Amino acid sequence: VGDVELLRSPVDAAVAALGPFAASGTLDDGRLVLVVSLDALLSNPRQVAHFSRSPLRDRGRRRVLVVDDSPIVRDLLSELLSSVGLEVRTAGDGAAALQTLADHPVDLIVCDVEMPVMDGFELLRRLRDRAERVPVVMVTTRGSVSDRATAASLGADALIVKSEFENAQLLDTVRRFVEISA
Repeated sequence: VGDVELLRSPVDAAVAALGPFAASGTLDDGRLVLVVSLDALLSNPRQVAHFSRSPLRDRGRRRVLVVDDSPIVRDLLSELLSSVGLEVRTAGDGAAALQTLADHPVDLIVCDVEMPVMDGFELLRRLRDRAERVPVVMVTTRGSVSDRATAASLGADALIVKSEFENAQLLDTVRRFVEISA
């Protein structure tokens, strides 16, 4: 697609075991990326073929969980995501999100960081500890380098800063993980 400059960090053993990944990095717009190891890719093409298949494409309407303590933000995100054909559930904090996920698996989570009871980083930590591979997009007011690094180290798939938030940006990010109409 093109050339991009980024600071890369080696992936830990758990991420390396998931696929042919050598490093991770954060793009200027906050998207987290994995850097593929050419050696691993060429030495085990069967693993790559298995990893690239997505069982989610075989199902109907995609399901998204929006987790934010602000009812206004939850409603705005829900309306936007519903408008592109996604089935949306909501939760007011990380603990409520875990309860919702127990009964209603989803294809994508859009999550705030700062919330009462259980914040977004703790939710992400618990999901990854349980080996949940559902993509997680963090939408937060916290856009510092250390917050981005924390999100990346915990396994966030993307981070969008609310002060830079635009509907099109969120939809472009969501489109990377699930099919949407529009």
